[in-house]
Order: sequence, then structure tokens, then C-alpha cells
Amino acid sequence: MQNKSTNIWPSSISTEGEVRYRRQFLLTDAELPIPAEWKTLEVGRGMYLYHCPDLKVCQFIDKLGNQWHLIGHAYSVIGNDSELLAREIATSAEDSIHTIVRNWTGRWLLISPNSIVTDAAGLLGVFILEQEKSIMLSSSLALLKALRNPPLSDTRVISWHGFNWYPLPATKYQSIRKLLPDQAYFLSSRRIVFLDRLELPSITNTKEIAACIIRGLTNVVRQIHRSRNDCRIVLSLTAGLDSRTNYAILRSACTPFSAMTMWHPRISLADRCIPEAIVERHGIQHRFIKGSAYSDARRQQYDQHTDATVIDGDRYFYSHGAFESLGADYLVRSGCWEIGRKYFHRQLAGLDLQEIHDRPEKLLKRFRTYCNTRESGLGVRNWAAWRLQHMQPAADWRDLFYRDQRLAGWLSSIEQSLDLIAPASIHPVNSDYFYGFLIRASEHEAETGIQEAIIDLCAPDLGDIPINPDLDGTLRRTRAFASRVSAIFTGELHNLVKQVVSGQRHISHE
Repeated sequence: MQNKSTNIWPSSISTEGEVRYRRQFLLTDAELPIPAEWKTLEVGRGMYLYHCPDLKVCQFIDKLGNQWHLIGHAYSVIGNDSELLAREIATSAEDSIHTIVRNWTGRWLLISPNSIVTDAAGLLGVFILEQEKSIMLSSSLALLKALRNPPLSDTRVISWHGFNWYPLPATKYQSIRKLLPDQAYFLSSRRIVFLDRLELPSITNTKEIAACIIRGLTNVVRQIHRSRNDCRIVLSLTAGLDSRTNYAILRSACTPFSAMTMWHPRISLADRCIPEAIVERHGIQHRFIKGSAYSDARRQQYDQHTDATVIDGDRYFYSHGAFESLGADYLVRSGCWEIGRKYFHRQLAGLDLQEIHDRPEKLLKRFRTYCNTRESGLGVRNWAAWRLQHMQPAADWRDLFYRDQRLAGWLSSIEQSLDLIAPASIHPVNSDYFYGFLIRASEHEAETGIQEAIIDLCAPDLGDIPINPDLDGTLRRTRAFASRVSAIFTGELHNLVKQVVSGQRHISHE
């Protein structure tokens, strides 16, 4: 394989300070010029794994003597031994991969002798570009674009509002797709196969579910702490329920950590007051991170790294240099919990999978997304076709939509953007094990509070501190509402203009 640098492969951190393709990888059988600072691993079958030196990659041997590669950060929920993953692979073979990864959490990608599997919600996503003579797989859509310049298909501009991601398994490029969480990609045959990895346990009692989740997460945070000497863990803490749940777990596990809250111009009074009220109970260090002046160069770095697939708060924070002063090895974030609160159930009430397949625009309209949606509608249709073929028993399709789209689509893009920052971003609850418990709970049990039960068991002294109280005045709430309306209007107007210019129309029922 060639190993020469070209202009599409600038240094991960160039002399001008430009950050590009940081913590990304490329798995391919194509002959390509590879930058000298990237590492090269042969994975078999003519495939080579190239990766940025900042990306964590571990190698393991299974019981048949085959070599496996684990990219990113993975932890077991069934024990706190740092060697547990290696032992699990050492006693297994590829045909049992679905049972191995059920109890893993974190943000990772596993390459076995012939297949590739993502973490439970695809937070370390893999984009696939197949050509007649070669395959390219990468965590970076921007990298595949730079290498092959595929034609653009979905011209919708992502903004703050609505369906603000490109619906998986499609991407905005005609020839590139992205793996769904329950899909395994087989290298030799180029086939995508259903990976039956989500088990729904028989336990339904709220306190029993809470106890199981606490035990698993305690194992996880202790493994994170033991992963390196003098490990520095920072929890992103707000006035909300999800970050407080993680706070309670970290406290209960007796894991050293500090907390921080990102400051921004529209921060709520609750987010300004509640985090400090929480940490004062236990003497935990807390900081407000305010960032610095806006930098257009940082914004361009962010958009280039993500290929403009996500517009969210972290884009603002990165553009203002807010992440530069974290001083952490791991940034613990609190996404993924909402799957247990039936996040999309009310919004998608009255729809079914067949209807979404036949009329995908009906789903998009539930997100107030109306203009320039033809290709996004085709992406939704492809997803519905997969789900109609592959539904886990007793799982509600709306929960799987949350996992496949909100997490593997939207949140995965955000997490890929945070490969730009120094600490590794971790969502501890991202595991099939935890999702099984959270999805299994009925809507009534979700409303009775699995997370509240976790907090009550781990940190009962926080019970008198309200969760996300409305402390702001009417004027601020009115301004926030006006800002949301403005975002919807601006985003839809932008895409309406693109639709008119390109002559596209909405998908019609045929």
C-alpha cells in the first residue's frame, strides 16, 4: 500500500493550527496516499485500517486465533475488570459477536475477522462507500467526500429546528450510507446483515430496573476511572434530569470527578443556579465554562470536520473555544436516557411503519420540516423498509426510531464533532443492556420515573432540589419562543428557496 501524503490528507494538526480528521479512521482495500503520521494496521482480506494517532485502537485474539480490532472506548456493564473485554473476545468467535457486545457501553466500533459492528446507538458511526473495485469505510463523511467526491443527493440544509439530521441509513451523498445500530457489515460479501442484539428483560418493576442500571453504570464509571493514572473525569451538569442521573451514579460509585456547566447567552436561570446547588451538597468542584471570543476559523474547523451535518449548541461552544479549558481526560455527557422516557411517542402518535414507508412526508411534517424534503423522505422510506423487516419482539418502533435516528443520526454527528476536543466524550448509558431495560418499561412506568428512582437510591439528599424548574420571567420565555419560531422560519425559507431553484417537489403518494 502507498504511504504518501497529498493535499487531501493534511496533518491532523497542521502548522497553522487547522484540525482535520482528528480521531478518525479509514478501513479500505483501495490503494491510497496515506499521511505519514497516521498508523497502519492490516486487518486481513486485503483490508487495511488507517487511523489518526489520537484515535484509540486495541487488538485482541479470539479463540480461533483471529485478530480483532476495537476502535474507541468500550466498557463492560457486567464487571469493572479492565481486562474483561479481552477475555470475552478470547473465548468467543465471530458467530457470537451479537451476544458479546450486548453488555458493552461507550463509543466504539468492533472489527472482527470479516464483519464490522457499531456501539449500541452507533455513536461512533461508520459510513460506507462501495465502488466496483474497492470499499471505503470511515467515521468521517468529510474524509470520504475528500477522497472520492461523491455526488450530492440530499440538498436540504441542516439548521437548528425540525428534522435536523440526514435520516439513516442514507446520507446526503448518493453513494454513501451509514450503518444502523442493528446492522453488521460483512467485508467479503459487502452484505449488511441484521444483528439481533437488543434483548428486553422480563423485569418491569421500576425499583428493580433502577437497581440493575445502577449496578451496570457503577461498573462502567469505575472502569473509566481505572483506565489511566490520575484520570480526570468531568461531568457536564445542568438543571436537567439526565445529567443529574449521571451525577448520582458517579457519586454512588465513589468515583472522583468534577462538574462543569457551559455558559451561553441564553442560559436559563435554572442552569445558572441548580448545578451549584447540587454539587454543594457533596463538595464536588464545579465550574462555569464561558469560552472566549467567537472565531470564524474554529467554526470552519467544526463544519469541515462534520461536513456540515449538524448545527447544535456544541458548534457554538467550539466556535468560542469553550472546550479548550476543560482539563479532562473524559467528558461524561448525558445523552441516550430519553429513550426510556418514550421521547417520540406523543410526537409520532397515530403513525405506523407501513404508513411512514408509503408516505414518509407525514413523519417529516411531525417535526415541522416541510421544504426540500424529497431525498430526506427517501431516506426515511429506506429506514422504514428495514424496520418492517427487522423488529425486535415487544419493542415499540418509536423507541427504535429514537435509537436509529435521534441517536445514530443526530447525536452521532455531534459526538463525531467532539473528536476535535482533547477529552474523550462518553455517554455511559449507551448500551443494549441499558436500552433493553429502558425500552421494556411501559409508558406508565417511564412516567413514574426510572431515573428518579436511580437518583433516590444513589443520592437521596438531592430530592428537594427541583429538576429544570421554570425560574425565568415571562420576557425571557417569550424571547426564547420567538427565537425558536425564527429558527423554524429561517430554516424552512432557506430550504424552500433551494427547492424552488432545483425544481424539487415533495414526495407524493403514488
